[in-house]
Amino acid sequence: MAGNGRTLVALFTAFLLLSLLPLPTSAQGIVGSISLECSEDPDINVKPGEYQDEVVECTVTNDGTLIAESIDITEEWDGVYVNMAISEDSFTLEAGESADFTVTFSCDERTDAEIEYEFTITATVTAWGPIPVEGTPLSSVANHTGDVTIKEYGMVTLDMPDTSSRNMQTSEEISITFQVDNDGNAPDTIEIRITNANELEQLGFVLQSGDFLRASDVQSGGVSDQLEFIIRAPSEAQSEIRNIIVVEASSTLDNSKDVVDFDLIVEAEVDSAGLGAGLSEV
Repeated sequence: MAGNGRTLVALFTAFLLLSLLPLPTSAQGIVGSISLECSEDPDINVKPGEYQDEVVECTVTNDGTLIAESIDITEEWDGVYVNMAISEDSFTLEAGESADFTVTFSCDERTDAEIEYEFTITATVTAWGPIPVEGTPLSSVANHTGDVTIKEYGMVTLDMPDTSSRNMQTSEEISITFQVDNDGNAPDTIEIRITNANELEQLGFVLQSGDFLRASDVQSGGVSDQLEFIIRAPSEAQSEIRNIIVVEASSTLDNSKDVVDFDLIVEAEVDSAGLGAGLSEV
């Protein structure tokens, strides 16, 4: 009972002090008032080799004009795959004074981009000078609510079982088969192109299938259907034709790509007229 009596006396004293103060023209400046401002919501880059924690910077301010305030910082957070840590959880600020603190969000590399959590940071006035006010109508509260998200990234593997040189006869067609793997953290549309198509066409190769394919909506951790490029050798080859073919698979989420290359070799045509003449001489 004695403790309750002291609390009532403290509250009565606080109300008496308020009644002696001039009324402000706005809410800012009221004894016990606070404000809380924080930077942009975190979007965590979890791509392997590029990962870094995301830090939100916050400023809490005693908007009052007369009395120092004790302020506690707390959070509401139900994140499972993302961790949240506040650098400072309490301050004592004079009237008009501000203090900075940080909120750090961390998680594992490769975290799925579908994961998203809401968070709330709360600043609560617990005392005016020596007078405790927590849990009473005199305790002011300021909140910041935001969302932590995971940034999408691409990571592509061009899975081509046969990357050996291809030996061809003139006008022969070959099929280059492959699949693409999505090793990123979100569904991805993966584009596959023969990057030196113009060079091959100038040598006489014909890209029957075209030089561009697309694997749409490949799920994270998934593999595309089998794809193929069909290429026909030049119709003439007075001497051996040898040229590299470069196949590139690229993510549409970022600049991730994978490249495979190998040689196309077209054998020189045998001169049948010359061969016949040589045989007749024998």
